Amino acid sequence: MRQVWTGLRWLYGLFFIVTAATMFAVVAGGMANPFRQKNAAAQGWSDAIEAAPFFTPLLASVYLLGGLCLLVARTIPLGLVLLTGPMAVIVVYHMTFNHDYAWGGLVGVVHVLMLWRYRRGFAPLWQWREDNRAGA
Repeated sequence: MRQVWTGLRWLYGLFFIVTAATMFAVVAGGMANPFRQKNAAAQGWSDAIEAAPFFTPLLASVYLLGGLCLLVARTIPLGLVLLTGPMAVIVVYHMTFNHDYAWGGLVGVVHVLMLWRYRRGFAPLWQWREDNRAGA
C-alpha cells in the first residue's frame, strides 16, 4: 500500500510541476495558452486572472514549490499546505463554472485523501504554543 501512496504522491507532485512549467512558458511568451475553457463564463474568469500580471507567475510558483515538496518525503505536509488554497479554488471553479463534477470531484477527493494520509505531519501546527519558542 505504501507504494500506491508514493506513486499517487509523485503523480500529484509531477502534475503540479508540469502545470507550473506550462504556466511559466505561457507567461514568458514561449507558447500559446493551452488552458482554454468550456464556456464563456469560465473563459472570462480565466482571462481576468491572466490580465493581472502578478497572478499567473505567483500561482505557478506555488504550484512548482508545492509539487517539488511532494516529491520529498520530509516536505510532503508543506507541499500539501501550499497546494490546499489553490486546490479549493480549482474544485469550486470546476464545479461551478464548468459543471465538470468528475474532474472537480476527482482532484478534490485526491487532495483530501492526501491530507488525511499525511495528517501526522500537521500535528505540530496544532500543538505549537508561543511560550514553546526556543530561546524565549
